[in-house]
Amino acid sequence: MFVLALLFWQTASFDVSKIDVNGLQRLKAADVLTSIAMKEGSRAGKAEFDAACRRLMETGLFAGCNWKYVPVSQTAIALTIDLMEAPAEQTVRLRVPGASDTEVWSWLRTNEPLAQSKMPVSDDAVQFYAAAVQRYLKRKVIPSIDTNLETKETTLVFRPADAPGIVSVKFDGAQTITPATLETRLGPVAKGTPSTEYDVKQLLDENIRPMYEELGRLEVSFPTIKAGAAEVTVQVTEGPVYKIGKVTATGIPAPPELPVGELANWRKITQAFEAEARAMRNDGYLEVKYTLKKNLNQSEATVDVAAEFSRGPQFTFGTLKLDGLNAAEESAVRSVWTLKSDAPMNEGYVDDFIKAAFRKLGNEFSGVANQMEQREHNIVDVVITFRKR
Repeated sequence: MFVLALLFWQTASFDVSKIDVNGLQRLKAADVLTSIAMKEGSRAGKAEFDAACRRLMETGLFAGCNWKYVPVSQTAIALTIDLMEAPAEQTVRLRVPGASDTEVWSWLRTNEPLAQSKMPVSDDAVQFYAAAVQRYLKRKVIPSIDTNLETKETTLVFRPADAPGIVSVKFDGAQTITPATLETRLGPVAKGTPSTEYDVKQLLDENIRPMYEELGRLEVSFPTIKAGAAEVTVQVTEGPVYKIGKVTATGIPAPPELPVGELANWRKITQAFEAEARAMRNDGYLEVKYTLKKNLNQSEATVDVAAEFSRGPQFTFGTLKLDGLNAAEESAVRSVWTLKSDAPMNEGYVDDFIKAAFRKLGNEFSGVANQMEQREHNIVDVVITFRKR
């Protein structure tokens, strides 16, 4: 009798009179139920409850899922779903060719509400978002991830699987730099890249915008991009030429000397601040970070540059470890190292040392790998491995 009763409860369907979802912090119970197509008053049983947990786990958004129920009558039960959310630390910015971000997020809120602006770092989570976007576009897509190394923000890019590759790029409206020069610069880099507006904008920002910013044209823009089956046409608005205005910095004793009134060559400006950061890294502040902000004064065609530095802790040198050398070679190489223990860890010194070491060793070695191993009290050991030919 007990075995028959157990079999009945495992195979039967019941009226689900109540559903509780426990363990949620970031997500909402209503969105979970929408995602698994389950609601109070529906009929379901063990098979449906197991399938619901599988569905939720396959999203990559959860680290655990269990369910249980208790009878409330001969035909009805109260269901409890216990969930554990996976850590969601990556910011999601969707880029879908041919659709605005607002349109995509609006559709997701209605049709796949578990897709939020934060996601776990996992392949399952990426595929979950890809499947949702594929439903939105009604065509197969290929997902990829772009990560901003400074902000750690993640951009999920969904390209149509049948998107053609770029064959050639044309420019309209360019004068200061000739269209032919721009085409020569971008053409080889762009060739074969999917001809989506997102990809073209990335190529322009990485390759063409810096060319104009070196000329002080800090407002260069590309208002229209026509991506055909193979040829891409880019409209260029060059903008005015800017000169250097006020230069300020926090977190360092003084900003680098940038002559007021000179052409605002943004490459040289960033190089000047990077030199400040490099000097700090050579003084042991290995984790120094900085941001640069442009404040454009359009009426005077000047740009004020504001920098914010964060030094972080100062690290000191501990020990030097050398691998891949015999006793005689190691002795010769160690004689070159002069940085003393407890001195500020000089990042640039390591590169200079490696060059000097190769001059000692000759042509027998083909390469080197080096790393800094941090231990307690902000002490850094330098590990250098030499590779023979």
